[in-house]
Amino acid sequence: MTSDPQHSRTHSDDTPGSTPSPLATEDAVQAIVAESRDALAVVDPEGVIRLVNAATEALFGRSAAHLLGHEFGFPLAHAQIGDLTIVRPDQSVAIISLALTDIAWYDEPAYLVRMIDVTFERRSEQLLIESQQLLHQALDSIAAGVVMINAEGVIIAANNAWQSFLATHNFPPEYGKIGSSYLRLAKRLIAASESPSPTILEGLQAVLAGQRSDYQSEYALVMDQGTRWFVMNVLACREGQQVCAIVTHNETTRQHQRDDLEADSRQTLELIARQRSLEAVVARILLMTQNRHHDSIYVALLVPDADVFRSLSSDTLLANELAILDRWAKDYALSANAVGGDGLTIQATDMAAPEAPWPALHPLMAARHVVMVWCAPVRAGALGVVAQLICCRRVSIAPNADDLVFMELVGQLLAIAIEQHEHTRQLAYQSYHDPLTGLPNRLLFEDRLHQALEIARRSGNLMAVMMLDLDRFKQINDTLGHTVGDTLLIQLARRFEGCVRTTDTLARRGGDEFMLVLPDVSGAQQVTRIARRLHDALRTPFVINQQELFVSASIGASLYPHDGEDADALQRSAEAAMYRAKSTLRNSFQFFDATVNTAALARLQLETHLRRAIERGELSLHYQAKVDRTRQLIGAEALLRWQHPDLGQIPPARFIPLAEEIGLIVPIGEWCLRELCRQIQVWDAAGLPSVRIAVNVSALQFSQQDFIATLTQILAETNVVAERIELELTESMLMGNVEAVMRQLSSLRSLGLSLAIDDFGTGFSSLAYLQRLPISVLKIDRSFVSKIGFENDSSERGIVNAIITLAHHLSMQVVAEGVETTTQYAFLHEMGCDFFQGYLFSKPIPPEQFAKVLRRGMAAL
Repeated sequence: MTSDPQHSRTHSDDTPGSTPSPLATEDAVQAIVAESRDALAVVDPEGVIRLVNAATEALFGRSAAHLLGHEFGFPLAHAQIGDLTIVRPDQSVAIISLALTDIAWYDEPAYLVRMIDVTFERRSEQLLIESQQLLHQALDSIAAGVVMINAEGVIIAANNAWQSFLATHNFPPEYGKIGSSYLRLAKRLIAASESPSPTILEGLQAVLAGQRSDYQSEYALVMDQGTRWFVMNVLACREGQQVCAIVTHNETTRQHQRDDLEADSRQTLELIARQRSLEAVVARILLMTQNRHHDSIYVALLVPDADVFRSLSSDTLLANELAILDRWAKDYALSANAVGGDGLTIQATDMAAPEAPWPALHPLMAARHVVMVWCAPVRAGALGVVAQLICCRRVSIAPNADDLVFMELVGQLLAIAIEQHEHTRQLAYQSYHDPLTGLPNRLLFEDRLHQALEIARRSGNLMAVMMLDLDRFKQINDTLGHTVGDTLLIQLARRFEGCVRTTDTLARRGGDEFMLVLPDVSGAQQVTRIARRLHDALRTPFVINQQELFVSASIGASLYPHDGEDADALQRSAEAAMYRAKSTLRNSFQFFDATVNTAALARLQLETHLRRAIERGELSLHYQAKVDRTRQLIGAEALLRWQHPDLGQIPPARFIPLAEEIGLIVPIGEWCLRELCRQIQVWDAAGLPSVRIAVNVSALQFSQQDFIATLTQILAETNVVAERIELELTESMLMGNVEAVMRQLSSLRSLGLSLAIDDFGTGFSSLAYLQRLPISVLKIDRSFVSKIGFENDSSERGIVNAIITLAHHLSMQVVAEGVETTTQYAFLHEMGCDFFQGYLFSKPIPPEQFAKVLRRGMAAL
């Protein structure tokens, strides 16, 4: 059996400090022990049990035989008496409280021991002690400051973090002691807060009054290191009938900083997403930095490769002080960026140190209480160091891990912004520059032209626009390939750049055309000198793939304000001059000529009208009769006419060459064939005599691959026999690929069509070639016929006679067109001409009038 010194106490029936009186007799003691329901035992001074009762046997779980004669294990004395811990035979443990009374047992000193089982009470006390210890340990393990207060607001418990909280924020230590008033502290917190709120005290009092179960409030304390944020949580609890509260103070500064940083990052990314400039993004990053470090009076950021420098300062800095810091920051950042470096570091310089750098800044730093300067390289991933961040601070704080994380974020944001900036710059460059030569394109040219015009208008000076087009450049592309052509254009652009002033704009319009803006010129002579330099630059051959190439250029120029007062007018004038130079004499230079431009404009207007003539029904066919040697009608020629609603009758000599040049002659020729067949259909339906009608076919129409197929389709659709149609082909059309022409003509003849050579005598066909062609009719050109009957007409008479003789030898019939006098008719008749056509017999007339001729003969005219 053992004792428990921790719970040591003495129980006696006597008054403490008095000498106990032994019981008189052994019999009396035995009677008391036997009759007592409590566990009693008599024990001698050596601790040997002399007497026990049934209750003692039950308490120990042993019989009297096992207990009597056994020692308690220590001498019994009042000072040593305490609780005994025993182990019963069933291995259960019991804690027994002892109370001693001095007695005499057979004339020897002894003790009457009263024993009470206090196992439950002792264990409850132990658990309470342990729980209190655990509570204190638990409170101290909490990082937040925790206090428990009673209903009166008095602190009844607090953890170590609470004491540290008070010490860190300069509150007197007595504010945190057990028994002090927490309400007094709450008032101090309200007063020290950045935005004082009396609701903190009201919420706390409401919990203590039992009006609410909890309360939460956030507050900020302004400190030397900046603003620190805290959340106070108050939770009601009860201790018996008493209401108390547990109050915790959690610092949320880092969470606030993270939230602010996240919000700033979002806003910065939104700027980037909206494609704002790199300068705007840098300004936003500076604001992020200043929000993070409230004590900073100056922050600056330099992105050297993008030539972007921005700074942000507090209102206390004067303009001259800001200028000094800007110059220093830019110079330092440039030198630091040149050095580079690896890793993510922040260099913190103590400006109060005797060896502090930048002595020239010391007076300014001291005046503005700057004690620390942070300089940090900004790394943007694979781009490396892209910027330098500088921060002048009023608090001496060493950079920590959070600051490195911030710098990493700045690097990520800058990397995105720089990538977009470079992408935007490239897009802008591509939008305003020719991808092949790198010269300004048309957009940039027009922008520079408008700028030059504005300057010329304000200054009253002259300016010029030049257009340059390479001669026969297409031939180089077609023969040597586009790669050689592109290389030539690049070399040519470099040569041209050396011919103009730095204030001039040389641009590529596209293809082989270039444009120049020449601001502030003295006059036409200066423009001429520049054009001469451009021509001189082309005299030296270009060497590409070890091959020499020579090129020339046609140049046109216009002068402001003589040739136009706006950009469009000046470009049109310069282009018109360039085309005139190309059409008159290649490799030449021309100024704009208003007279020539008027004619060109009229031609352009005519082209526009002609493109719509068919769909508007402005074209028609007139018919000029053909007569035989007896002056009887044997056929006619269909002649195209154009009646414009505003311009009136437009001569064929004016619009047909234009139609051939722009390719409209093909659809116009098809319309003529279709209209002729439709008209023959009408005449046949009216029962009029059948005659052969001739129609002209242009060279371009004849060369179309689907010409025969189209003609066959028209004949089939109108149900007109081919023998009713005669196709007139010019002599020059039949030159070239002999075999191809022969196949085409043979196919036409196989359809039943009659073929005639129009304007014979103006070409260069040989007799051997002519006799191979399946031609049945020769038409003498009107230029020979028109001169007969006038002076010196012998050569024309001889030519006409030769043509008639030749045709008859080739078994061809001859038609003389343009017969206008009886003299001409008589000579042609005498020479044996077969048929005649001209104003002497009939002018071209509309189909309705020609129908009368068909019905009544030539007498109808």
